This record gives sequence, C-alpha cells and structure tokens, in this order.
Amino acid sequence: MRDTRATGLRLQETLFATALAGAYLQNDELDEAVAAVEAGLEWVEESGEHFQEPELYRLLGDVQIARCNPSRAEAHFVEALD
Repeated sequence: MRDTRATGLRLQETLFATALAGAYLQNDELDEAVAAVEAGLEWVEESGEHFQEPELYRLLGDVQIARCNPSRAEAHFVEALD
C-alpha cells in the first residue's frame, strides 16, 4: 500500500487494506493484520470511502478471536453491523 500511495493513487485503498489484513490474519500475523486494518480505517476517515468499513471492523473482531479476547471481538463485530 505504501508504494501505491507514493504514486498518489489511493483508489479503493480500503479494499486493498481489507485484502491485506485478511492475508495477514490467515498467516497468524495478527499485529500486521491490525496495522493493515488501521490504515484502512484511517483512509475511511480521510476520504469518506465507507464501502469496506464493516469488513475492516469484522477483521478486527477476527483478530480478537484469534487472541482469545471474545469481549473485544464482540465490540468490533457490533461496530461492523452498525
């Protein structure tokens, strides 16, 4: 994502962040997954591009499940539904 930003192209950045976070999660790279989600959520705030926002929150919930923290996971899942 950093290389894409350097070109000035930020189209569908939330989609890329979602895909990247999902890949990190599948490989148990939880900190990297969270960083990708946070980058995606930052772009949501900057751009108003909300299409992938629920999926980003769902991924945060999945990270918390992987970390055995169901109460924090639930909060992220609820946020995804709002």
